[in-house]
Amino acid sequence: MTIGYARVSTAGQNLDGQCDNLRQAGCERIYSEKISGAKKQRPELERMLDALREGDTVIITELTRLGRSVKELFAIIERVHEAGASIKSLRETWLDTTTPQGNLLFTIFAGLSQFERETSYGSAQNPDLKLPGQEDVREDVLKRPPAR
Repeated sequence: MTIGYARVSTAGQNLDGQCDNLRQAGCERIYSEKISGAKKQRPELERMLDALREGDTVIITELTRLGRSVKELFAIIERVHEAGASIKSLRETWLDTTTPQGNLLFTIFAGLSQFERETSYGSAQNPDLKLPGQEDVREDVLKRPPAR
């Protein structure tokens, strides 16, 4: 089944354009809601994720409708994959896990995101850890006279 997900942030915004685009893309069922993406509880998104079955394809108009941060996006997309479903974005055409190329790109982006998290965490935990040849710019900054 082809399933769409549409979201706008405020009650004053209109879902019609997104829903029209999703119908044109072949969505048989559309989950839609008017709720801020900053909210952790998005009932229609949860309903859609719970309803996913093996072989389903989720279509979104753009990534910002699905989540606000890279971490959140990857978590949601992982839930889609755990259900045996694929995901496709109409705006970000590289996100199409119905194809081998789309899966490859998603895997690369997910790997880069994981690498960034791990290296950021590592440097935050051990600020004295430097790569070979890397200068400690903090010492240079600390030695500078105050700006006037």
